Amino acid sequence: MFSYDIFDTLIKRKCGLPQNIFFTMQNEIGSISTSVKGLELRFCDLRVEADRIARRDVCKDGVEDITISDIYCAMNHMGWIPSEEIDKFIYFEKRIEIENAIPIAENVDIVKKKLSDGEKVIAISDMYLDSCFISSLFEKCDIPSIKIYVSSETKKCKWTGNMYRFIRDKEGVDYTEWSHLGDNSFSDVDIPSKLGIEAVHYINMQEINAIKGRIVIYGAGKLGTQIYSYFVSDSKCQIVGWSDKMFEEYRRKGLPVISPTQINKLRFDYLIIAIVDQNVCFEIEKYLLSMGICSDKIRFINSFI
Repeated sequence: MFSYDIFDTLIKRKCGLPQNIFFTMQNEIGSISTSVKGLELRFCDLRVEADRIARRDVCKDGVEDITISDIYCAMNHMGWIPSEEIDKFIYFEKRIEIENAIPIAENVDIVKKKLSDGEKVIAISDMYLDSCFISSLFEKCDIPSIKIYVSSETKKCKWTGNMYRFIRDKEGVDYTEWSHLGDNSFSDVDIPSKLGIEAVHYINMQEINAIKGRIVIYGAGKLGTQIYSYFVSDSKCQIVGWSDKMFEEYRRKGLPVISPTQINKLRFDYLIIAIVDQNVCFEIEKYLLSMGICSDKIRFINSFI
């Protein structure tokens, strides 16, 4: 059996990070009729906080993930949206997701080839969206109809290993007969590998190699150092800056890392945020945008070879 992670493996979002879906909603909040005032200024932060509250309240007694309804019910319980508008906001978020969904062609082609060869193929995701909606994303992205397992429905997650155990029992497949492809080095590679599944780490090198010109790298940790080393040897690129908020610590180690406050003084074509944690990436992106850096110049790399 062959399984594929969904987001950033089969499908990617044109807007980048998942939190940018909420930014888009905030910017387009005027397109829906709502009784709530001020959401055009704070919806994104409220949506992120509602996710945290829902996980705190729902994820217990064996339940490992939440649904999109749990999130908007949390927003209602906090007094941020009225109960009669919950469905309206869920529909709004799903509409923005559909508008932003585009296929990762190389992996979609692999899925089609596996199916044509008669192989069993499934899709797996740790995700608050439901499988029926994800099927509509697949249809838009020309991904064949395959069985979809999502943690919002199974209540089990990849990162705990329990999603893989659930699917093993449901599909009646042995781990040694199973191959999985995904972009997350922990939940898509480390965890299934420990169970005995053949796990392959997907890196979108086509997207990385499309970056050309003068670049700034934000992040000087393990991943940032890997990205720096990669682009130093890339003749298509010139690194004009390497930044991190812990720049003083890295400079003591002899690394040419500068303060984030100096980024605006640089002339660059792209700024790469090389941080594993997507929530941290989101906060850094907000900071950079507040500095006046154009969103079109920002790229994200969350994992590397």
